[in-house]
Amino acid sequence: MAINKVLVLGATGPSGISLLRELLYRKYNTVAYVRSPSKIPDDISSNSLLTVIKGAMDDKEAFTKALSGVDIILSLLGPTFGSPISPFEDYYRDVVFPAMRDNNVKRIIASSTVSAPDPKDSFVFRITLMKLLVRVLAPGAIPSIQATAKVFQEVATDLEWTLFRFQNIVGKTDEESFQKDRDGTIHAGYLGDSKIAGWSNRNAIARWVVDLAENGQSGWVKQMPAVGQISG
Repeated sequence: MAINKVLVLGATGPSGISLLRELLYRKYNTVAYVRSPSKIPDDISSNSLLTVIKGAMDDKEAFTKALSGVDIILSLLGPTFGSPISPFEDYYRDVVFPAMRDNNVKRIIASSTVSAPDPKDSFVFRITLMKLLVRVLAPGAIPSIQATAKVFQEVATDLEWTLFRFQNIVGKTDEESFQKDRDGTIHAGYLGDSKIAGWSNRNAIARWVVDLAENGQSGWVKQMPAVGQISG
């Protein structure tokens, strides 16, 4: 897939910062659509390849501006512990997908978690325990994650979407850590795949996401792979 310009959602979170570093490392023209531009590190925000557009989730005009000339959306939006649960399923359905159609943007790669089930998954005991813990600590998170996955499956049928599902993400986002960790090998499959470890380094995930974006139709279109470091 020929990519000239990338729009990143969720760019101010730790994994979003890693994704910005990866895109700029590969010299992509990148747009970050964010609520708080000050959360982007100075060494990233000063890069001439990055355009930062401030806007809220319900600001359709600002989002449409951010989407101008974009070839693909990479989204790391999702609920976080300790923060109010945002209606991401509504955002994708009512803002993102219509704007994509209006601007002829077909491809979106977005993050989810293994709390969103896939029929190809196998039973994994530790994942079941993890879900139980999440339901106790953040009772609104799993319903939001599952509702978002359902919106992709049922509403974005005309778009080329991928929801990659992670488990535990670790790793720092400074430039030195990025350079050290981005070469980690990520495996994509489904729960029960013995090759997938129960954790991922966010800098290695960022590299995997951009690799997937470059592969175009050959990579996980309209699918929900589980991803993680190579086990062992």
